[in-house]
Amino acid sequence: MYEPDGATEVAGITVTAFSGIFSPTTVTLPDGTYLLRGVAEGMPTVVARTVEYNAVNDTDYIDGMTSAMVVAGAEASGTNITLGQGGRIEGTVTGGGLGLAGVQVSAQDAANWMAPSVSASTAGDGTYVLRGVPAGMDYRVFFSAIVHNTLYDAGYASEYYDNARLPGDYTPVAVVSGATTDLIDASLEVGGSISGTVYAADGTTPLAGISVREVMGAASDVTDSNGQYTLGGLNASSYR
Repeated sequence: MYEPDGATEVAGITVTAFSGIFSPTTVTLPDGTYLLRGVAEGMPTVVARTVEYNAVNDTDYIDGMTSAMVVAGAEASGTNITLGQGGRIEGTVTGGGLGLAGVQVSAQDAANWMAPSVSASTAGDGTYVLRGVPAGMDYRVFFSAIVHNTLYDAGYASEYYDNARLPGDYTPVAVVSGATTDLIDASLEVGGSISGTVYAADGTTPLAGISVREVMGAASDVTDSNGQYTLGGLNASSYR
């Protein structure tokens, strides 16, 4: 396993061979080598995951991928992978002038919906870092307050950068390899709410422990002992 320069070995990268039901996983050693045992015959896809490594080492490597021909009883040596070099997105999420912890921030390349999104959660002071973001000029950054609202009994509405309620109104964020795109901040506002009571088929007996969620996942709750629920942090719209 090599760093983006193609020459420096890198340790601590998680490597998985996707070969059917059983997908063996290992971690690269100090000299960058790895060995996957029990790989099924065929042409498995070997993937190097960098999320955990980036978080621990403050790097911006991009996942690597290759394939190998595997034959029973033989070793497919020389299946090397060179990681890519990405950039990063940084910012702070606030609400009421204070940093908000537990807000889920994600960046999706709007020009390539097949590409996976890069995500992170804000720290106690509201700051976040999205590491290992591939270079691109059209990232849609989303700030989801659902987890924060659940943890802190708050009602902040989620939004897209820059202060956009709808996905089509986002402001594109550009990312350059080896560079930081900073000040991608959000100031969340308290949203509206939907509340009600869930009854049994008789229409009078309240039901506790029923999961209630907005159909697109904007908010969720579980009914209390009185059958009551509240879906908070909603932007102005029609919901199901």
